[in-house]
Amino acid sequence: MNSYAKRPGPPSGKRKKKISPVVIPVTLLLLLAAVSVFFVILHVMGKAAKTPAGIWERRIPLSASAEEKASAWLSGAKMSEKVTGAFSVEYEDPALILCFREDGTFEQYPDRDSYEKMRKALYGQLEDALRNLIILRIGAADLGTFSKEEADRAFEEEFGMGIPEYLSEYGPGLLPSFEELSAEYEAEGTWRIEDGLLIRNEGKGEELLYDENMLAIREAGKKEAAVYVRRFEKEN
Repeated sequence: MNSYAKRPGPPSGKRKKKISPVVIPVTLLLLLAAVSVFFVILHVMGKAAKTPAGIWERRIPLSASAEEKASAWLSGAKMSEKVTGAFSVEYEDPALILCFREDGTFEQYPDRDSYEKMRKALYGQLEDALRNLIILRIGAADLGTFSKEEADRAFEEEFGMGIPEYLSEYGPGLLPSFEELSAEYEAEGTWRIEDGLLIRNEGKGEELLYDENMLAIREAGKKEAAVYVRRFEKEN
């Protein structure tokens, strides 16, 4: 069975040594090269591994872009630095599912449940931030202290709709639609392994490394690999 090499961890139960300034540049160079060296080692070991058939998943990176768009929109709404700075994405990105079947076919697609979970949490957070703005503005106008319920009523009286409806109609597009995400990431066809490379739909070979729990695929010409973890559930 193939297994990933363990990354060096901090020493346990040993006395700390004083690091010489001369050693620091060398250490940084070694760290920068670590990923490439690690990939080469796994590539040599991966040739003898068994088939990667199964269901794998990785996360589609959407959080950073969503947070940037939300912060820009809140700034445009003249939110205070206190409220704007408090906005951050604190939930998982949607999952991308990759299924290699024993019959030599594969399928890749974004997971709708994790997408909807992120979308709901993201707009819920934006709703809270907008509500906080209302409360701060009411306080700044010396109109007293409003509760969340009172702020909601004040907003609805002013705009003729609740905060969720307002964001749905006029709020920023923080995420691509699920249909757009599917168009970008969906793929299917055939797969095989030849000379240690993954061949999908008879295209160019991709470096493939895996063990029981992790799988890495690096396209030709790219420095970084897409890393998946095994999804312990049955395919729908």
